[in-house]
Amino acid sequence: MKNKTGLSAGRPSQNLSKINMADEIEIEKEVRINIQVTPAERSKIKIYAAKKGTTITDLFKKFIADLDE
Repeated sequence: MKNKTGLSAGRPSQNLSKINMADEIEIEKEVRINIQVTPAERSKIKIYAAKKGTTITDLFKKFIADLDE
C-alpha cells in the first residue's frame, strides 16, 4: 500500500530479484596489500600511472595477472 510519499509497507527483501549461483561465483572479494616505498618511488609510480591514464591499483593488478604461475 503506497502513501502520498511513494513509500510502501512491507519487507524490502521481497522486492529483490533472486541472485543465481553463477552471478555469485563471479564476485570475488578483494583484499588490501600494503608495501613500503620511498617518497621518490611513490612519485615515480604515480607519474607513470598518470601518463598511462590508469591507476596504481590497476598497474599492480595487471602486473599480478601477467605473472607466470
